[in-house]
Amino acid sequence: MCTRRKNKLILGIPQNTEDPKKCRQYMWIIMHIHLELCFISRELNKVFSIQMTLQMTSYFMLFVELCCGIYATYIDNNKDTFENVFSKIIIYIWAVVCTAKVFALNHICQIIYDKANETVAILYNLSNDNSDKDFREQILQFILQIKQKEVKFYGMGLFYFGYDFIRKFYTAVAAVLVIIIQMNITSDY
Repeated sequence: MCTRRKNKLILGIPQNTEDPKKCRQYMWIIMHIHLELCFISRELNKVFSIQMTLQMTSYFMLFVELCCGIYATYIDNNKDTFENVFSKIIIYIWAVVCTAKVFALNHICQIIYDKANETVAILYNLSNDNSDKDFREQILQFILQIKQKEVKFYGMGLFYFGYDFIRKFYTAVAAVLVIIIQMNITSDY
């Protein structure tokens, strides 16, 4: 059985905070930090959105080509020459490099998304520990605002980077490979 240890965000927030001034101070600090993270993610999306989309597109095409190369080397299994073995090694190395880059970028984006959205859990704890109705209403309104504008990294508004993108990426690669194999189009290696 594999267990994974999660790093929890630990703030100096007392469990039963009776002082409404301190609760409001914590809320405003959390709100400011979250809004700054949203601003930074929007700016990064403006600057790198096109570049990251083109990079993922090129990785997609490269990975499809590499998978076709792997398929072609297994079809031509009779030719175990030095060039054929060398090309197999090169194809495998490029496939590993391509996969590592796709996983690394999307893993980083997913971690940032998860950490930034821990704000909601912290705000729920603050609202549950406080009896002031007005303060609770402010927290719930901010939680609604957070849910509408989450900290996410996207590619030109077409898709969001993260674990879901990895699943869709390799599903699309598999679909294209099935089509290519059914059409019996292999490149000469």
